[in-house]
Amino acid sequence: LTLSIPLFSGWSQIYNVKAASAAAEAAARRAQGFEQQVVYQVFNAYYGLRTSTQQVRTSRDLLASATESEQVALGRYKAGAGSLLDLLTAQAALAAARAQAIQARLSWNTALAQLAHDVGILGLDGSSPLRMQTDTTGTPR
Repeated sequence: LTLSIPLFSGWSQIYNVKAASAAAEAAARRAQGFEQQVVYQVFNAYYGLRTSTQQVRTSRDLLASATESEQVALGRYKAGAGSLLDLLTAQAALAAARAQAIQARLSWNTALAQLAHDVGILGLDGSSPLRMQTDTTGTPR
């Protein structure tokens, strides 16, 4: 039977404790950095959604204005008071407004999906832990 007890280990135990403490502190700082990054991403996605919402409203107003302008130009052309160029210009503006409205809705949907992903309710594969239920309140949307 033998028993060995190290009398002097060269302060290795003290240095091991200090190294473990430093590693734990570094891990805590990395976690704090990740937390700040997530907060920034959610903040950015939220304000991206707000911006996209305003773009949808603006494009809706532009589309209504372009539709009305095209109707007026068509009426003037049929009455002989407007030129074909005026009508074609109004139709081109209407087509551009429609394209802008579609782009605004696409941007809004993308911003919504980004926000849902960043807050953690939408996975990379598109799945969500939330269960959607049918609206039974009877209120119009």
